[in-house]
Amino acid sequence: MLNRHGFQDVTIGMVMKDAGLTRGGFYNHFKSKEALYAAAVSSFLMERGAQWQATAGVGPSNPDLDMARQMIAGYLSPEHLGDLDGQCPMIALPSDVARVNPEVQISYQELLEAMVGLFESRIEMHMIRHGKKHCQRQRFVLAR
Repeated sequence: MLNRHGFQDVTIGMVMKDAGLTRGGFYNHFKSKEALYAAAVSSFLMERGAQWQATAGVGPSNPDLDMARQMIAGYLSPEHLGDLDGQCPMIALPSDVARVNPEVQISYQELLEAMVGLFESRIEMHMIRHGKKHCQRQRFVLAR
């Protein structure tokens, strides 16, 4: 819902109606809409992000640079891009993050760092396996 409508346009009432709960119940779990948003962004890594990794065939233990290509292909696939409700919250980064509180910004930062970390670990492990010169050629190929 947040991906589809954006943080500013989603109300607590909309969230609770979609969840089949009363508006009053919201405050038993979250102190504000921002707290819900931060929790939604953070939970993406453990839930929907893990599902996406499995669907895309992306495993955190695979050090090959081909895995980085596979990550990009899966992330930009029509299936992933077409799933607005289940898509990575990073699609809202440019429009929403500047308007939200630091709690939400930190959640976005953690998600971005995790994504970058996946790529960095592939490159680092690949360099250990194949040597620096080979990896420089691979980076060039990956960038194309």
